[in-house]
Amino acid sequence: MDQRQSTERRAEGPVGTFEQAPPQRKQRGTRRTGQRYFVNWEPEKQREAFFTWLPKELHDTPGIDWTQLAPEIMRYCIYTIGTSPDAAALAVSAAALHGAMEVASQLTALREANVLLRELRAADVLRHLSDLKQERAWDEWARRQDQRHASRAWHILSCYISIVTTHFPHYLLRLGPLERARMQQYALPLPPLGLREKYFPWKRVHADQQASRKATTDILVPLYPILRQLIRFRKQLAERTLLAIRSARRKVEAGETVLPYRFQQTDIIPEVNRDASTIAEVQITGRA
Repeated sequence: MDQRQSTERRAEGPVGTFEQAPPQRKQRGTRRTGQRYFVNWEPEKQREAFFTWLPKELHDTPGIDWTQLAPEIMRYCIYTIGTSPDAAALAVSAAALHGAMEVASQLTALREANVLLRELRAADVLRHLSDLKQERAWDEWARRQDQRHASRAWHILSCYISIVTTHFPHYLLRLGPLERARMQQYALPLPPLGLREKYFPWKRVHADQQASRKATTDILVPLYPILRQLIRFRKQLAERTLLAIRSARRKVEAGETVLPYRFQQTDIIPEVNRDASTIAEVQITGRA
C-alpha cells in the first residue's frame, strides 16, 4: 500500500550563511584519556599505559621493540587481555605478529588466540599453559563447539595455529641460543595434529560459510535495486536544492533583493515501496 509522508525541514537565515551549533567545549578526562580514544592519545601516554600493563619480566625482551606495536594492539592488550593469566604469552605473540601482516590482521589473530584460551579456561581444561600439551584438553574444547557453526571454531583454531607454527618460530629464529631458551617458555602449545580435520572438516566449514553467505544475499539482493533508486532520488533532490540556493544567491548579488533574504524550496522525493510496483510521493518543504 502506498504511503504519503510530509516532512518539513527548516533552516532560517541569510542566504549564503549556515546556522552553526554553538561550539562545544572539549571534554577532558573520558573524552581524551578514556580507553575508547586510546589510539588518539599522545604516543608517550600510549607507551606509558602499555608498559604499565606489560609484565615486568618482558620489559627487556630480546628482539622486541614494544614501542613499535600499533596503538590498536596496545589497546587490545591493556583493556581486553588485561589481567589474564595468559597475558605474557599473548604479549609475546603480539610482538611476533608485528610486521608480518596488516594491523587489522594482527589484531584478528591476537583476538582469536585470546578467545581460544579463554574458552579453554572456561571449559576447566586449562589452568596452566602446560595443560595444553595434553590432547584431552583440546578434545574437550572441540566437543563443546556448536557444530552448526563449525566455521567459527575453524577460524579461531587457524589463527592460533598460525601464531604457534609460523610467527612465533620466526621470532625465535632472530634470537641467539641463550635468548631463545629464555623466550621458549612463552610459546603457546601446539594443538594435536589433525584436530581441525577431526572436528571441523573443511567440507562442513565450507558448507557453513556458503549457508551464511546465502542467508545474507537472500536479504540484500532483492533490496539492491530499491536502495539504489532511493539513493538516486535523494541525490537528485540535493542537486535541485543546491540549484535553488544558488539562484537565490544570484538574486542577492544582482540587487534584486536584500539581506536577510528567506525563501522556501518545496520538492518531492519519490519513495519506492518494498515490492517496487508503485511509487509513493513524499513531500519535503524546507526553508534556506
